[in-house]
Amino acid sequence: PCNYIGYGPYAFTTTKKKIATPLGIDSYHALFRNDNIQKPIIAIGGITLYDLPALLSTDIKGIAVSSAIFDGDMHKNCKAWIAALQQWYSIYVEINIFIIFENNIIFIKSFKS
Repeated sequence: PCNYIGYGPYAFTTTKKKIATPLGIDSYHALFRNDNIQKPIIAIGGITLYDLPALLSTDIKGIAVSSAIFDGDMHKNCKAWIAALQQWYSIYVEINIFIIFENNIIFIKSFKS
């Protein structure tokens, strides 16, 4: 059994060479109109800081990003995400960076608010 469902791609992404058509915010709102959702939904695929207000207006339980962290200065990007999330939620925010290589998970770094 799975613990969550990764739902995407939300937007166009360069992380994957072959991706499905981006779903966009309307698809997320439609998904949550279904009462049969039993697992937490994690938004994934091409998500930027500018997408946060729209995504956080849905019932998603998390956001998975890659390019938003690794394109450019990783430390600066993580701090920007933490600040943006704390603007929406007055909670502790932690970003953990992992690399998955040949089914091995390697912990890289943790950024905390």
